[in-house]
Amino acid sequence: YNQTRVTGHVMEGCRLALSGKVVWGYLTKEDMERFQVTAIEMDGIIDALREVRGTEAAIFMYPFGEGYKVSMRSRYYLNVSKICQTFGGGGHERAAGCSMKGTPEEITEKLLAEVKKDL
Repeated sequence: YNQTRVTGHVMEGCRLALSGKVVWGYLTKEDMERFQVTAIEMDGIIDALREVRGTEAAIFMYPFGEGYKVSMRSRYYLNVSKICQTFGGGGHERAAGCSMKGTPEEITEKLLAEVKKDL
């Protein structure tokens, strides 16, 4: 139940970037406390974001340790593993992740700069 509620919260607050090619959303520590969720309940949120029509990539992040855990997904051609490797992470071409420090906006700005190179 809480996982469904928190997914709805992220979807309601998500934003588009790079002419609608990227959708991104995040949770704060306060959001996680409010919805009484932990990292385990974050499963599936990135996949919900990836379903936004017209986008090539999705970015989702939530507080983890001293920074944020970042998950990225792509639909057709963007290699998100390559992007996450730039920040010390990795994964598969269409599903990858990393950990980063900063605010969600600062992190997203850095990620979008890398995404823009490959779009």
